[in-house]
Amino acid sequence: MLMTTDETILVIDIDGCLCRYGVFLPTVRFFEEVSNAKSKLLKHSGCTSDCLAVGTQGWVQSALSLPRALRADPTIRHYGRSVHRLAMEHVLQCKLNPELIEAFDTLLNAPNVKIVFFTNGQGGHARNVVKMVLGEDLANKIPIILTRTLDNGRYRKPEEGAYLALKNWMKTQGKMSKFFFIDDSAKNLEGAQAVFESLNISVQCLRIGRSNPNDAFPSYGTLVQALGSINTNRAVCALQQASR
Repeated sequence: MLMTTDETILVIDIDGCLCRYGVFLPTVRFFEEVSNAKSKLLKHSGCTSDCLAVGTQGWVQSALSLPRALRADPTIRHYGRSVHRLAMEHVLQCKLNPELIEAFDTLLNAPNVKIVFFTNGQGGHARNVVKMVLGEDLANKIPIILTRTLDNGRYRKPEEGAYLALKNWMKTQGKMSKFFFIDDSAKNLEGAQAVFESLNISVQCLRIGRSNPNDAFPSYGTLVQALGSINTNRAVCALQQASR
């Protein structure tokens, strides 16, 4: 959908923000190993726990039950896809979040507000997470922008090129006035702030995670709290009035 007026854009990370904080983060770095495990499962339908020994001891223990669950279902034909689904449900704790759905719904219904997800992750994984946490209907309303597909995938957050590519993509969609960046990584937020301020584009950064004295950005324990703050403080409404 084209933006016909200046809009407030919420740019939200997926891993570490959309899923429950503190559970997802320790396993993000092992998704390449999960891909390898999928390949092994496709070749060895009777695989053992060795196929899933892909990361820290905590990850291994969480994944040990997956082969048995897969073999117990005679309808399963694509083991790799099933491993990913079960891993997200049981290990990464991606599940429908009513409070988060309500927060997103409120913002999506606000005038001149656009929400996008911006991630370094893979497309299939990103789409699965969003659908599992927000539900398919709501997920279909929010674009997912992958750094690996912008500008031939040359840059990743927090590299400057990733944010310039995002800005250029957003420009093709219409006019822009204010950006909110929401991420669990302070480095990613610092990168966004540096690029957008250098372009004289208004930007506000919110960090998801436990606060500490050295935080450079306002921090919130969960994404629900961050979005709730935007709504409660009428930040979006105030910005729209100021742009008129």
